[in-house]
Amino acid sequence: DHAVSADGNTPEKIEILRGPASLLYGSNAIGGVVNIITEEIPDYIPNGIHGEINSGSSSVNKEYNISSDLHFGIDKFSFHTNYFNRGSKNYFDGNGSEVLNSDQFTRGYQFGFAFIPSYGRSGISFKNYYNSYGIPIADNEEEPVKINMKKKEYRFLVESNKINNLINDFSLKVGYQNYEHQEVIRTTGEIGTSFGLKSYSFDLSFKHKPVFNNINGVIGIWYQKQNYNVTGEEAFTPNADYEGLAAYIYEQVKSEKINFQFGARIENNKVFIPASTNSDTYFPADDKNYLSFSGSLGFSFNLTDDISLFSNIANAFRAPSIE
Repeated sequence: DHAVSADGNTPEKIEILRGPASLLYGSNAIGGVVNIITEEIPDYIPNGIHGEINSGSSSVNKEYNISSDLHFGIDKFSFHTNYFNRGSKNYFDGNGSEVLNSDQFTRGYQFGFAFIPSYGRSGISFKNYYNSYGIPIADNEEEPVKINMKKKEYRFLVESNKINNLINDFSLKVGYQNYEHQEVIRTTGEIGTSFGLKSYSFDLSFKHKPVFNNINGVIGIWYQKQNYNVTGEEAFTPNADYEGLAAYIYEQVKSEKINFQFGARIENNKVFIPASTNSDTYFPADDKNYLSFSGSLGFSFNLTDDISLFSNIANAFRAPSIE
């Protein structure tokens, strides 16, 4: 029912992080991080304008799609925009049978701007995403349901790598995201259940200069506030407000053959639950507070240029959500 709220053509690259570095992204990420890197806020100044326009189709579901990705630079300013539009009918399975209510329509766009002097970068971006898709059904006797998903996102970034002190550079990231999700009965247009999540985030990190020539690392603080609400016949949980505050550190000692990593994160999560009645069950108002510590060690040894041995050990705590 809950599809990924992103499109596959927007990433510039994807990196996989495992071990202590994953704690930079939260205590939830103990198993690793799939980091999708985009150019929403550009990190370079292109010479003039360049980009690409793609179009394609598929026969299995009569899909069409078109997307564009453009970069423009002038002096110390860089601009980036992308757009995508994708639509499809019901698809056919491996036996050649039509899968009912499996159509989809997706559209989105993004604008980003950055000022990039010699000492750093600052920029903002705005992203809009819309996805409407059916939940497949077995036959025409079932009631077809579609999902209408909307997401708006704002990002702000300031960073510098020319501090020339014990702290070599810093990065400040601020974000706001508004996600909405409606489950709609297609035959009547009636909205069965609606979900909403508003998120405010803040991340400030500092990289220090190498210590003893081979110890590099990052320290930082993170804050997030979320407002979660659900209404309708499948509102099985109360609404909730979340607040999280964390401090983290990541250090790396690297030599020609050995790479040792250490990460730690202390995090305080609060959940504020209003009184409500859901599915004939009364939930009294309540506040929850969780203070947790997560730590991770990583070690790798290069036997040759092509063969390495590595090991990670970690312990983490994830604060529960209202669901």
